[in-house]
Amino acid sequence: MKKLSFRRTQKIVSNQIGQISPIRPICLFNFGGSSVQVASLCKSCRYHRHLGQKYDPAHLSPQGLCLSAYQTAYPYCLALLYNADLGKKVIVRCPNPKNYIEMEITKSPIAPTALIALKRKLLSLLANLCRPFDLPDHRITIKIVSQKGVCPKNYSIGQTFKFNLYRQNEICPAGFYQLYPFLIQVHKKPIFVSCPDDNVVVYKVSNLTNSSNQSNQLICQKFLKLNTLCPLLLYSLYPYYLTLSLGGHFDWVKKGEPVIVSCPNPKGIVLGVSLNEKNKVIAQIKKNKGSCPKKYLVGLTFELRNLETLRE
Repeated sequence: MKKLSFRRTQKIVSNQIGQISPIRPICLFNFGGSSVQVASLCKSCRYHRHLGQKYDPAHLSPQGLCLSAYQTAYPYCLALLYNADLGKKVIVRCPNPKNYIEMEITKSPIAPTALIALKRKLLSLLANLCRPFDLPDHRITIKIVSQKGVCPKNYSIGQTFKFNLYRQNEICPAGFYQLYPFLIQVHKKPIFVSCPDDNVVVYKVSNLTNSSNQSNQLICQKFLKLNTLCPLLLYSLYPYYLTLSLGGHFDWVKKGEPVIVSCPNPKGIVLGVSLNEKNKVIAQIKKNKGSCPKKYLVGLTFELRNLETLRE
């Protein structure tokens, strides 16, 4: 079993994908020519019901929240939603190194406590009879709490954004997080990106603002010589790792079973992420769809170092 550190991988990802420049911060990247379309829909979900649904940059994040700030906040939104031990709130800073905002991420109940308890009992019964259901009973709010310098978005202190739980005119939050590295890549031809839920949605990403020639295969090839799990795959599983590492549980997964996470390549790798008997997060290759340059073998297992420092 291989042991991996996210700190090392984060450096690799930042060097290879959307590196922040002190001259031109990532938040000034022009997303105006980007568009996302549902290119394949194996089954509908609560966000995507129709093949061909299109999303412009304004519908990739909650109520116009900066895409780079949202990408930073997403793993913590997911972890809070699914009961990770992060306290009552999390403070997250956007990636702009000089003129940045700080966001407070909080969780609050959608309904009275008694109704939530009743709903959970019913869902537990259904899970035992057939399968688990994912019906969130809390809302996640992102609030601007401080600002240094002049943010290009001109946000106001106290401005809030509601994390998308059911809105179908806005892209799935997990889908957005998976897409983000490809939105800040420049390319002439559209590329196709799988959502992290295997065999559900494949997105087509077009960026007509800049010129380059990329494909999923070429992007994967960047990491071919690295003696570690593919950083794009690690990027995909990080929100799930964060949640499990801090004691959370995903409602749509039966206890004891792994959460399934697909890499961005529609013909790439599928992982099962879970806690082992030592309470360590492990990721196991469950499926190789055939065109992954790393040629992983099914059954290969990686142990991921837990984030104990976040508990302090």
